[in-house]
Amino acid sequence: MSKDDPVLPVSGGAPAGVSPYLRDLYGRYARELRAFVRRKVGDGPPEPDDVVQQCFENFAGLKRPEAVDNPRAFLYRTATNLIINHFRRAVRVRHHDVLERNLVHALGDRDEFSPEIALLDKERFAQVATAVAGLPRRRRRFLLLHRVEGLSYTEIARRSGVSEGTVRRDVELAVIACGRAIDGAGSHD
Repeated sequence: MSKDDPVLPVSGGAPAGVSPYLRDLYGRYARELRAFVRRKVGDGPPEPDDVVQQCFENFAGLKRPEAVDNPRAFLYRTATNLIINHFRRAVRVRHHDVLERNLVHALGDRDEFSPEIALLDKERFAQVATAVAGLPRRRRRFLLLHRVEGLSYTEIARRSGVSEGTVRRDVELAVIACGRAIDGAGSHD
């Protein structure tokens, strides 16, 4: 199965509540919609699979999806709007990059630490800082927004134009990377 093969975003068959109509639309349009999004944004962000999933979620959320005269046009318009919204949000999200720069400054070699940081072992803190700095940009941003800023997965997903599952996965992978940095350094002591 290739990356572009249409697959309902569930395993083991369709869940209760997925209508045959929606299943048919997904089978007919998911691949071409994904290709359309990929032509617009490449591999992302926003990630083409996330945009396609959101298009079908929006369609399924309609009170009467069967009443839409041209579902293909609806899906394409939704994809276009999601891409536009993503780039509009990206402009607003740039200010969160300031948070990253401030964190890098805070994590730098400093002798003075806040009371919270003083409780942490300086060496382990440095290991985590190195691990965070080495994360892919999006993963690092999601981790900081969730763990430092306290934003929910849902809010991060809304601001970033990706699915909540993508945010959750990236934060979990970032935490695992930080844990490995601490565990790996601990084995050298």
